[in-house]
Amino acid sequence: MKKHTKKLAKKIAKKVAHKLKKKLPKKLAKQIAKDSITRQITAALEG
Repeated sequence: MKKHTKKLAKKIAKKVAHKLKKKLPKKLAKQIAKDSITRQITAALEG
């Protein structure tokens, strides 16, 4: 389950990063996306 969630997170993160990329540097956008996705998934798993 966790492995699958991580895969999904990466997919979403890529989409989010792509949207942010237009406004932010690539590396920063990726980091922000990863952080927010991780937070969301953690909340979902705990909630």
